[in-house]
Amino acid sequence: MPLRYASIDNVSAFPIFIKPDRGYGARNTLLAETADEAWGFFNSHHGEEMLLLEYLPGREWTVDCFSDRHGDLRFHGVRGRSRISNGISVNTAPTVEFAEEFAIWAQTINRTLHPRGAWFFQAKQDTSGKPKLLEVAARLGGSSGIFRCMGVNFSLLSAFDAFDQDVGITLNTYPIELDRALCNRYKIDINYSHVFVDLDDCLLIDGKINRQLITFLYKAISEGKGITLLTRHYRTPDISLREHRISDLFDRVIHITGNEKKSSHIDQLDAIFIDDSYAERNEVAEHTGIAVFAPDMIESLV
Repeated sequence: MPLRYASIDNVSAFPIFIKPDRGYGARNTLLAETADEAWGFFNSHHGEEMLLLEYLPGREWTVDCFSDRHGDLRFHGVRGRSRISNGISVNTAPTVEFAEEFAIWAQTINRTLHPRGAWFFQAKQDTSGKPKLLEVAARLGGSSGIFRCMGVNFSLLSAFDAFDQDVGITLNTYPIELDRALCNRYKIDINYSHVFVDLDDCLLIDGKINRQLITFLYKAISEGKGITLLTRHYRTPDISLREHRISDLFDRVIHITGNEKKSSHIDQLDAIFIDDSYAERNEVAEHTGIAVFAPDMIESLV
Protein backbone atom coordinates (compact mmCIF):
# COMPACT_ATOMS: atom_id res chain seq x y z
CA MET A 1 0.00 0.00 0.00
CA PRO A 2 1.18 3.60 -0.46
CA LEU A 3 2.92 5.19 2.51
CA ARG A 4 0.61 7.18 4.74
CA TYR A 5 1.93 10.09 6.78
CA ALA A 6 0.51 10.95 10.20
CA SER A 7 1.05 14.67 9.63
CA ILE A 8 2.65 17.06 7.18
CA ASP A 9 5.59 17.42 9.55
CA ASN A 10 6.30 13.71 9.12
CA VAL A 11 6.54 13.85 5.34
CA SER A 12 10.00 12.69 4.26
CA ALA A 13 9.75 13.71 0.60
CA PHE A 14 7.44 15.74 -1.61
CA PRO A 15 5.25 15.69 -3.64
CA ILE A 16 2.50 13.96 -1.67
CA PHE A 17 -1.09 13.26 -2.57
CA ILE A 18 -3.81 14.58 -0.26
CA LYS A 19 -7.35 13.30 -0.46
CA PRO A 20 -10.42 13.09 1.81
CA ASP A 21 -10.78 9.99 3.95
CA ARG A 22 -14.33 9.82 2.56
CA GLY A 23 -14.58 10.91 -1.04
CA TYR A 24 -14.89 9.85 -4.66
CA GLY A 25 -13.97 10.80 -8.20
CA ALA A 26 -10.73 12.62 -7.23
CA ARG A 27 -12.77 15.49 -5.78
CA ASN A 28 -11.15 17.78 -3.18
CA THR A 29 -7.71 16.29 -3.81
CA LEU A 30 -4.31 17.90 -4.24
CA LEU A 31 -0.88 16.91 -5.46
CA ALA A 32 1.15 19.01 -3.01
CA GLU A 33 4.63 19.85 -4.30
CA THR A 34 5.74 21.56 -1.06
CA ALA A 35 4.91 21.64 2.63
CA ASP A 36 3.48 25.15 2.23
CA GLU A 37 1.08 23.91 -0.46
CA ALA A 38 0.06 21.01 1.76
CA TRP A 39 -0.54 23.23 4.79
CA GLY A 40 -2.53 25.72 2.72
CA PHE A 41 -4.79 22.98 1.36
CA PHE A 42 -5.07 21.31 4.75
CA ASN A 43 -6.09 24.56 6.45
CA SER A 44 -8.66 25.35 3.75
CA HIS A 45 -10.36 22.03 4.58
CA HIS A 46 -10.42 22.51 8.33
CA GLY A 47 -12.47 19.87 10.11
CA GLU A 48 -12.26 17.35 7.27
CA GLU A 49 -10.28 14.18 7.78
CA MET A 50 -7.59 14.05 5.10
CA LEU A 51 -5.20 11.29 4.07
CA LEU A 52 -1.59 12.30 3.43
CA LEU A 53 -0.23 9.72 1.04
CA GLU A 54 2.84 8.82 -0.93
CA TYR A 55 2.50 10.08 -4.50
CA LEU A 56 2.21 7.26 -7.04
CA PRO A 57 3.18 8.62 -10.48
CA GLY A 58 3.04 5.46 -12.58
CA ARG A 59 0.55 3.39 -14.52
CA GLU A 60 -2.76 2.38 -12.99
CA TRP A 61 -4.86 -0.78 -13.19
CA THR A 62 -8.25 -2.10 -12.15
CA VAL A 63 -8.65 -5.81 -11.43
CA ASP A 64 -12.31 -6.85 -11.82
CA CYS A 65 -13.22 -9.93 -9.79
CA PHE A 66 -16.11 -12.28 -9.08
CA SER A 67 -16.40 -14.52 -6.02
CA ASP A 68 -19.20 -17.01 -5.55
CA ARG A 69 -21.22 -17.94 -2.47
CA HIS A 70 -18.80 -20.79 -1.70
CA GLY A 71 -16.02 -18.26 -1.19
CA ASP A 72 -14.20 -19.22 -4.38
CA LEU A 73 -12.61 -16.54 -6.53
CA ARG A 74 -14.04 -17.52 -9.90
CA PHE A 75 -12.60 -14.75 -12.05
CA HIS A 76 -10.17 -11.87 -11.98
CA GLY A 77 -9.22 -9.75 -14.98
CA VAL A 78 -6.58 -7.02 -15.12
CA ARG A 79 -7.18 -3.96 -17.27
CA GLY A 80 -5.12 -0.82 -17.69
CA ARG A 81 -6.64 2.54 -16.80
CA SER A 82 -5.20 4.36 -19.82
CA ARG A 83 -7.34 7.51 -19.56
CA ILE A 84 -9.18 8.65 -16.45
CA SER A 85 -11.92 11.26 -16.05
CA ASN A 86 -13.57 12.11 -12.72
CA GLY A 87 -11.99 9.04 -11.19
CA ILE A 88 -13.47 6.73 -13.86
CA SER A 89 -11.40 4.84 -16.39
CA VAL A 90 -12.73 6.02 -19.76
CA ASN A 91 -10.18 4.14 -21.85
CA THR A 92 -9.25 0.64 -20.79
CA ALA A 93 -8.06 -2.68 -22.20
CA PRO A 94 -7.13 -6.07 -20.70
CA THR A 95 -3.44 -6.49 -19.95
CA VAL A 96 -1.04 -9.13 -18.60
CA GLU A 97 1.10 -6.60 -16.72
CA PHE A 98 1.91 -7.88 -13.20
CA ALA A 99 -0.47 -10.77 -13.92
CA GLU A 100 1.09 -13.17 -11.42
CA GLU A 101 1.31 -10.55 -8.67
CA PHE A 102 -2.26 -9.35 -9.17
CA ALA A 103 -3.48 -12.97 -9.13
CA ILE A 104 -1.91 -13.35 -5.67
CA TRP A 105 -3.46 -10.06 -4.56
CA ALA A 106 -6.90 -11.18 -5.75
CA GLN A 107 -6.69 -14.48 -3.88
CA THR A 108 -5.37 -12.75 -0.73
CA ILE A 109 -8.15 -10.15 -0.71
CA ASN A 110 -10.73 -12.86 -1.37
CA ARG A 111 -9.51 -14.95 1.58
CA THR A 112 -9.32 -11.91 3.88
CA LEU A 113 -12.50 -9.99 3.10
CA HIS A 114 -14.76 -12.84 1.85
CA PRO A 115 -16.52 -10.78 -0.83
CA ARG A 116 -19.48 -12.23 -2.70
CA GLY A 117 -20.50 -11.34 -6.23
CA ALA A 118 -18.71 -8.68 -8.26
CA TRP A 119 -15.92 -6.65 -6.71
CA PHE A 120 -12.68 -5.03 -7.79
CA PHE A 121 -9.42 -3.55 -6.60
CA GLN A 122 -7.14 -0.90 -8.06
CA ALA A 123 -3.39 -0.50 -8.12
CA LYS A 124 -0.92 2.16 -9.20
CA GLN A 125 2.86 2.22 -9.66
CA ASP A 126 5.15 4.03 -7.25
CA THR A 127 8.33 5.86 -8.26
CA SER A 128 10.24 2.56 -8.45
CA GLY A 129 7.64 0.94 -10.69
CA LYS A 130 6.15 -1.29 -8.01
CA PRO A 131 2.34 -1.50 -7.92
CA LYS A 132 0.64 -0.33 -4.73
CA LEU A 133 -2.94 -1.08 -3.67
CA LEU A 134 -5.27 1.92 -3.96
CA GLU A 135 -8.64 0.50 -2.96
CA VAL A 136 -10.89 -2.53 -2.76
CA ALA A 137 -14.56 -1.98 -3.59
CA ALA A 138 -17.57 -4.28 -3.17
CA ARG A 139 -19.27 -3.28 -6.42
CA LEU A 140 -18.88 -3.42 -10.19
CA GLY A 141 -16.04 -1.39 -11.64
CA GLY A 142 -17.20 1.53 -13.75
CA SER A 143 -15.69 0.12 -16.95
CA SER A 144 -15.95 -3.58 -16.10
CA GLY A 145 -18.35 -3.89 -19.04
CA ILE A 146 -15.28 -4.58 -21.17
CA PHE A 147 -15.20 -8.08 -19.67
CA ARG A 148 -18.95 -8.46 -20.28
CA CYS A 149 -18.11 -8.16 -23.96
CA MET A 150 -15.62 -10.99 -23.50
CA GLY A 151 -18.19 -13.25 -21.85
CA VAL A 152 -18.04 -12.25 -18.15
CA ASN A 153 -21.30 -10.54 -17.18
CA PHE A 154 -20.63 -9.48 -13.58
CA SER A 155 -24.19 -8.23 -12.99
CA LEU A 156 -25.80 -11.45 -14.17
CA LEU A 157 -23.28 -13.64 -12.37
CA SER A 158 -23.91 -11.72 -9.14
CA ALA A 159 -27.68 -12.04 -9.55
CA PHE A 160 -27.54 -15.81 -10.13
CA ASP A 161 -25.14 -16.22 -7.20
CA ALA A 162 -27.45 -14.18 -4.96
CA PHE A 163 -30.19 -16.76 -5.74
CA ASP A 164 -27.77 -19.54 -4.72
CA GLN A 165 -27.35 -20.82 -8.25
CA ASP A 166 -24.04 -22.17 -9.47
CA VAL A 167 -22.59 -20.33 -12.46
CA GLY A 168 -20.10 -21.01 -15.20
CA ILE A 169 -17.76 -18.56 -16.93
CA THR A 170 -16.47 -18.87 -20.48
CA LEU A 171 -13.96 -16.14 -21.33
CA ASN A 172 -13.15 -15.12 -24.89
CA THR A 173 -9.54 -14.09 -25.44
CA TYR A 174 -9.64 -11.69 -28.39
CA PRO A 175 -8.04 -8.23 -28.10
CA ILE A 176 -10.57 -5.59 -27.06
CA GLU A 177 -10.48 -1.97 -25.95
CA LEU A 178 -13.18 0.15 -24.32
CA ASP A 179 -13.39 3.90 -24.80
CA ARG A 180 -16.09 5.92 -23.06
CA ALA A 181 -17.13 9.43 -24.04
CA LEU A 182 -20.05 11.80 -23.67
CA CYS A 183 -22.93 10.99 -25.99
CA ASN A 184 -26.08 12.95 -26.73
CA ARG A 185 -29.59 11.90 -25.71
CA TYR A 186 -32.66 13.90 -26.70
CA LYS A 187 -36.30 14.27 -25.76
CA ILE A 188 -38.18 15.59 -28.76
CA ASP A 189 -41.84 16.57 -28.45
CA ILE A 190 -43.22 15.59 -31.84
CA ASN A 191 -46.06 13.25 -32.77
CA TYR A 192 -46.20 11.51 -36.12
CA SER A 193 -47.42 8.24 -37.57
CA HIS A 194 -45.52 8.19 -40.85
CA VAL A 195 -41.95 8.70 -42.06
CA PHE A 196 -41.05 9.90 -45.56
CA VAL A 197 -37.38 9.23 -46.26
CA ASP A 198 -34.96 9.78 -49.14
CA LEU A 199 -32.50 7.19 -50.46
CA ASP A 200 -29.38 8.71 -52.06
CA ASP A 201 -26.89 10.42 -49.74
CA CYS A 202 -29.42 9.83 -46.98
CA LEU A 203 -30.30 6.18 -46.34
CA LEU A 204 -27.44 5.16 -48.65
CA ILE A 205 -24.17 7.07 -48.30
CA ASP A 206 -21.20 6.23 -50.50
CA GLY A 207 -22.86 2.97 -51.43
CA LYS A 208 -23.33 1.87 -47.80
CA ILE A 209 -26.33 1.89 -45.48
CA ASN A 210 -26.56 4.79 -43.04
CA ARG A 211 -26.64 2.72 -39.85
CA GLN A 212 -28.00 5.48 -37.64
CA LEU A 213 -30.89 6.14 -40.01
CA ILE A 214 -31.66 2.44 -40.51
CA THR A 215 -31.73 2.07 -36.73
CA PHE A 216 -34.29 4.86 -36.50
CA LEU A 217 -36.43 3.36 -39.27
CA TYR A 218 -36.60 0.00 -37.49
CA LYS A 219 -37.47 1.85 -34.28
CA ALA A 220 -40.30 3.61 -36.13
CA ILE A 221 -41.55 0.27 -37.48
CA SER A 222 -41.54 -1.24 -33.99
CA GLU A 223 -43.69 1.72 -32.87
CA GLY A 224 -46.23 1.00 -35.62
CA LYS A 225 -45.32 3.90 -37.88
CA GLY A 226 -45.51 3.73 -41.67
CA ILE A 227 -42.44 4.21 -43.88
CA THR A 228 -42.44 5.65 -47.40
CA LEU A 229 -39.32 5.85 -49.54
CA LEU A 230 -39.46 9.01 -51.63
CA THR A 231 -36.52 9.08 -54.02
CA ARG A 232 -35.11 10.42 -57.30
CA HIS A 233 -32.81 7.39 -57.56
CA TYR A 234 -30.93 7.03 -60.88
CA ARG A 235 -32.46 3.61 -61.56
CA THR A 236 -35.40 1.50 -60.43
CA PRO A 237 -35.12 1.71 -56.61
CA ASP A 238 -36.05 -1.96 -56.08
CA ILE A 239 -32.74 -3.04 -57.65
CA SER A 240 -30.66 -1.03 -55.15
CA LEU A 241 -32.92 -1.99 -52.26
CA ARG A 242 -32.46 -5.70 -53.04
CA GLU A 243 -28.71 -5.26 -53.35
CA HIS A 244 -28.62 -3.75 -49.85
CA ARG A 245 -31.16 -6.28 -48.45
CA ILE A 246 -33.67 -3.61 -47.41
CA SER A 247 -36.37 -4.14 -50.02
CA ASP A 248 -38.97 -5.14 -47.40
CA LEU A 249 -38.38 -2.13 -45.19
CA PHE A 250 -40.93 0.21 -46.77
CA ASP A 251 -44.71 0.29 -46.98
CA ARG A 252 -44.40 2.28 -50.22
CA VAL A 253 -41.63 3.14 -52.65
CA ILE A 254 -42.29 6.27 -54.71
CA HIS A 255 -39.83 6.85 -57.55
CA ILE A 256 -39.86 10.49 -58.62
CA THR A 257 -38.77 11.48 -62.12
CA GLY A 258 -38.58 14.78 -63.90
CA ASN A 259 -39.48 17.97 -62.06
CA GLU A 260 -42.06 16.52 -59.71
CA LYS A 261 -41.98 18.08 -56.26
CA LYS A 262 -41.66 15.75 -53.31
CA SER A 263 -44.30 17.73 -51.43
CA SER A 264 -46.91 16.55 -53.94
CA HIS A 265 -46.44 13.00 -52.62
CA ILE A 266 -46.75 13.91 -48.93
CA ASP A 267 -50.28 12.63 -48.40
CA GLN A 268 -50.15 12.45 -44.60
CA LEU A 269 -49.56 15.47 -42.43
CA ASP A 270 -48.92 13.64 -39.15
CA ALA A 271 -45.55 12.77 -40.64
CA ILE A 272 -41.89 13.74 -40.78
CA PHE A 273 -39.64 14.08 -43.83
CA ILE A 274 -35.97 13.06 -43.97
CA ASP A 275 -33.76 14.17 -46.85
CA ASP A 276 -30.15 15.28 -47.33
CA SER A 277 -31.15 18.06 -49.75
CA TYR A 278 -31.86 21.45 -48.17
CA ALA A 279 -33.87 22.47 -51.24
CA GLU A 280 -36.09 19.38 -50.92
CA ARG A 281 -36.52 19.85 -47.17
CA ASN A 282 -37.34 23.53 -47.55
CA GLU A 283 -39.88 22.85 -50.32
CA VAL A 284 -41.64 20.18 -48.24
CA ALA A 285 -41.62 22.35 -45.12
CA GLU A 286 -43.11 25.34 -46.97
CA HIS A 287 -45.86 23.37 -48.70
CA THR A 288 -46.86 20.89 -45.97
CA GLY A 289 -45.75 22.40 -42.65
CA ILE A 290 -44.41 19.05 -41.38
CA ALA A 291 -41.09 18.72 -39.54
CA VAL A 292 -38.14 18.04 -41.80
CA PHE A 293 -34.84 16.41 -40.86
CA ALA A 294 -31.39 16.21 -42.41
CA PRO A 295 -29.34 13.03 -41.85
CA ASP A 296 -27.23 14.81 -39.24
CA MET A 297 -30.40 15.42 -37.18
CA ILE A 298 -31.38 11.73 -36.90
CA GLU A 299 -29.65 11.34 -33.52
CA SER A 300 -32.51 13.37 -32.02
CA LEU A 301 -34.99 10.74 -33.22
CA VAL A 302 -33.23 7.48 -32.37
